Amino acid sequence: METAEARLHALHEELTLVRGALGEREQELGCVQAFHDLTRRDTMPLGELFQRMVDLVPLAFLEGEPIAARVTIADQRFVTPGFREADGIHPTSIVAGEQDVGVLEVRRVGDSAGEESFSLQKRRFLALVADCFGEVVQRRFAADQQKRLAEELEAERETLQRGNHEAEERLHLIERMQQAILELSVPVLEIWDRVLLVPLAGLLDSRRAAQAMDSVLAAIKDRQPRFVLMDITGVLVVDTATAGYLLQIAQAASLLGAPLLLTGIRPNVAQTIVSLGLHIGDVRTCANVRDGLRECMRRMGRP
Repeated sequence: METAEARLHALHEELTLVRGALGEREQELGCVQAFHDLTRRDTMPLGELFQRMVDLVPLAFLEGEPIAARVTIADQRFVTPGFREADGIHPTSIVAGEQDVGVLEVRRVGDSAGEESFSLQKRRFLALVADCFGEVVQRRFAADQQKRLAEELEAERETLQRGNHEAEERLHLIERMQQAILELSVPVLEIWDRVLLVPLAGLLDSRRAAQAMDSVLAAIKDRQPRFVLMDITGVLVVDTATAGYLLQIAQAASLLGAPLLLTGIRPNVAQTIVSLGLHIGDVRTCANVRDGLRECMRRMGRP
């Protein structure tokens, strides 16, 4: 029969493994938050941004497990110390939109066991990291496209003011451009397995709220997420109408089976909500995207 001492020893070993797994998840969550913060630095030079991001990759692995990484995008390479061409490299494609734009390569320093040396959880994490690189490429492309569209809009308005005889046709063009800018302003990103992120910034009026509603519901239908995080860190003003829009989006998402969690409520926005006596119903709120993601993982029963 198994002695009490043997059972205690087995329980101790199991607890050690659980603690180690929790430590890995905590490291990965920290890196996810750091990647998310970096992807928002739209003014940072792209080369510096990519180098900072690739330097974060080894931090998600346990100490004593030396990791080297390399990212190749548009014939430019960004590496961490110790990376060399050898067996044991795990490649992950970087996709922006639907196009392959580069590759993330990770290897254990001195290891030659091949891709099997990385667990399924680590491969999923590396896929998420590759998605972050793809998001940066797509965001920079979208920012450039928005800038070009805004410049074209201004040029078209000036032409209309001069009484151009093609005014009606160009007005239709302006409307199409405005719709394109509006669609680009409400991205829906998959930041974890079956967890979507909808970052909002600026003024949330009725037109933009309708676009956010359409984008969220379409993403829920296509991707079948378990949860949706709506981050309003960049929303500067919340009044009765804005609170109503957020509540409508949350209710619609819940009806489709994807509860919505609201993150990033700024202190001044919280004061406004309280002072105006606004109600956001039963919508769950979290301090930031990291806490929201952690809450989603807790509800899904993941460590």
